[in-house]
Amino acid sequence: MTGQELMARSRARRVWALIRKETWQILRDPSAIAIAIGVVLPIVMLILFGYGLSFDLKHLPVAVVVEHASEETSAVSAALSLSSYFRVHPVNTMAEAARLMTEHQVSAVVRFPPHFARDVARGEADLLVAVNATDANTARIAISYARGAVATWLAREIAEGRAAAGGSAIAIEGRLWFNEANESSWFLVPGLIVLITEPC
Repeated sequence: MTGQELMARSRARRVWALIRKETWQILRDPSAIAIAIGVVLPIVMLILFGYGLSFDLKHLPVAVVVEHASEETSAVSAALSLSSYFRVHPVNTMAEAARLMTEHQVSAVVRFPPHFARDVARGEADLLVAVNATDANTARIAISYARGAVATWLAREIAEGRAAAGGSAIAIEGRLWFNEANESSWFLVPGLIVLITEPC
């Protein structure tokens, strides 16, 4: 047996002896378990909350209301569809979109006004984005994502020469349904009730 093999065996015996000693110490002194949990648990929670939880929205169901179809409405609808944040459900009327929202089949509504194409040409177009605000954080993120998708489309139009820089603008009017005050307590309190009463 070579010297390296003897050293490896000796090292393994020392490690095993240390494991046995510490295990026996933990079994003899239960407070050591509490100390170990007090060290390990915060690390586990840090990993879970840091990497396991995400507030990013993906594939948010959105009803897109197009009452008067045009090239512009099709282009903006395509920009929303191509975004990984939205899953578009085309509808023809605001009443149908409101029904889908009430039935919780969609979480947001994007409505193009009847003269959207004309307003885009004038550089003063409006776009309504109504979101289910029972979760205030999700509502804020959804509106910001919608603004981002429209801004990306408008930047592409300008880059390709179909719109003049600074001449075209789309103002997004946000509307919060079911929680117009945008109060976080509307979804935090019910969630806390579940957490508090669950052990019972």
